[in-house]
Amino acid sequence: MLRMLLACLLLSLVLAPETLAQDTPTEVPVYEIQGSGFTSPYVGQTVRTNGVVTASFLETYANGFFLQDPEGDGDDTTSDGIWIYHQHGEAEPLEVSVGESLVVEGEVNEYFGLTEILLEAVTRNSSHAVPDAVTLTPPEDPDASNAYLEAREGMLTSLPASRVIGATNAYGEPYVVPADSGVERIFRTDREGRRVGLIGAHDWLTLDHGSVVDGILGGLTYSYENYKVMIRQDADLQVEPDEDLVAPDAPGVAAGSVRVAT
Repeated sequence: MLRMLLACLLLSLVLAPETLAQDTPTEVPVYEIQGSGFTSPYVGQTVRTNGVVTASFLETYANGFFLQDPEGDGDDTTSDGIWIYHQHGEAEPLEVSVGESLVVEGEVNEYFGLTEILLEAVTRNSSHAVPDAVTLTPPEDPDASNAYLEAREGMLTSLPASRVIGATNAYGEPYVVPADSGVERIFRTDREGRRVGLIGAHDWLTLDHGSVVDGILGGLTYSYENYKVMIRQDADLQVEPDEDLVAPDAPGVAAGSVRVAT
């Protein structure tokens, strides 16, 4: 019996450090969590990181917010921002404000290509200046564009004046390209790296083909194999319709000249 007790004690001492190491979050800055590739090197690990809230969508179906390292690492191949998903949102409501400095803990996850942290704990610090938005200028080549946008995923971004080349779809997402690109229409088989989607999580975006939109500001996210700007609620969107694409008035029809077949 004594030998058995000693063996159990020895076994617990051997296993204790490993268990402790697994339960302790790894402290790592946002840009290291993102890494320089399409997948985080910390997937499946519990991390602790800090940053400034640049946009919040906790009160929407998205149930999360964007957190960004205020200094960054100066490396154009690594993003300084990340999406924080509040997985316990219904049971544990949370409110954060743009400009709040937070320390968050959670598991790193890749959600269909979007690097995110599944929030488990949050500590509030003092407020901090919000980093300037990065103006997106993706290249025309699709492969180069994917690398460019991936390196800015999760960051506060803006777009220059952009033309709608895909009107709002059934998911409430229009697609745009730079207004000065000369592109007016894109077909499904076209490979166009400058195309970026828009998400109005707070308000449904109703944008028609050909309209020019300015004032786009929000966090850069990724879903359904497309990069999209999730527009911040305070973004000052200005929309100029394309008058050449406005439907003309229907011509008058004389009584008795129309037949309906069933």
